[in-house]
Amino acid sequence: MNRLTVQDNKILYYQYLRVFVYVFICIVLSACLHVGSKTDNEIWGEHLKKTETLMEYATSMHSLATSVWEQRTSDPSDVDLNDRIKWTAKSCCEYFREGELVKMLQKDLRRLQFGNPSQVEESLLPPDEQGALTYVENMFNKSPWALLDVGSCYNPFSHYSSLFNTTAVDIAPATKTVYKYDFLTMTSLSGEEVILKEESFDVVVFSLLLSYFPSPSQRVQCCVNAYALLKPLGALVIIEPDSSHQNKNAHMIHSWKTVLHTLGYQRWRYVKLKHLHCMCFRKCFSEIQVKDSQTLKDISNHMFTPQDQETGDKETTSELPNITNTTLPLTESEVLEDFNNLPNDF
Repeated sequence: MNRLTVQDNKILYYQYLRVFVYVFICIVLSACLHVGSKTDNEIWGEHLKKTETLMEYATSMHSLATSVWEQRTSDPSDVDLNDRIKWTAKSCCEYFREGELVKMLQKDLRRLQFGNPSQVEESLLPPDEQGALTYVENMFNKSPWALLDVGSCYNPFSHYSSLFNTTAVDIAPATKTVYKYDFLTMTSLSGEEVILKEESFDVVVFSLLLSYFPSPSQRVQCCVNAYALLKPLGALVIIEPDSSHQNKNAHMIHSWKTVLHTLGYQRWRYVKLKHLHCMCFRKCFSEIQVKDSQTLKDISNHMFTPQDQETGDKETTSELPNITNTTLPLTESEVLEDFNNLPNDF
């Protein structure tokens, strides 16, 4: 690899600076919400009007991602475990094509056989274990899979055109292949018609997205929107930044998992990379499991981030209800998964 010149280093410095400034703005937005002077929708609406700041961030993010973070090929087997796009492509191949979903459906059938509740709506299960492979092949094995990349910036999944038929959206696109679209409110920001049909996507990706929303309720709303767009048994991929060690924010990750489980998702993979939390969920029911607004409001507080805790007052954060005590007992596979998520040197 060629050494970076002094000029290159200066350019990268200013690009990093722009990204950090944008993250700081997001934290300030979160602080404004906790103060209570404006609603989350009002804060978000004002944020969307800052087009110049958003475009500076998009340009810097595009440059950083393509010149520093990610150097990739179109081969999903060529995996750098710290590359979020390669990790997503590899996980989707394993889920749809290489047997992960088949094994999960077979376990679901065995739960029913032994009188235990299934984690998936029974109408979505294959008739028997022997038919699980054919069942999945008929549903998902024909790639390219329909993928919705939310907060895409520059449509990185276009490098995997043999795997994904990608629809990329962002509030501030860095390239013309990305629609200018607000996924939170499901509205186009450019006047161009963007049609996202219900149950039309095999995969929805939230990569470096949810923690940038100033409000937990907005993060939950994005997951609700994704549920409507995913096909039954489709995959939701969530990737969040975190350079801390694995256990530091384990409570947050567990809390997010509980919220998504309540909505009707089931997590089937979690990996802590050097700077990222990477999670894959499957859609387990034809319809979302939480529909009334009060319950959504109650669970939304649990989709918190560290900056929510830092910017909120102590009284607000201490009064969050503990929904983790009201969840169903862990299955054997979930217990094993939690053990597998422990650090290697534990």
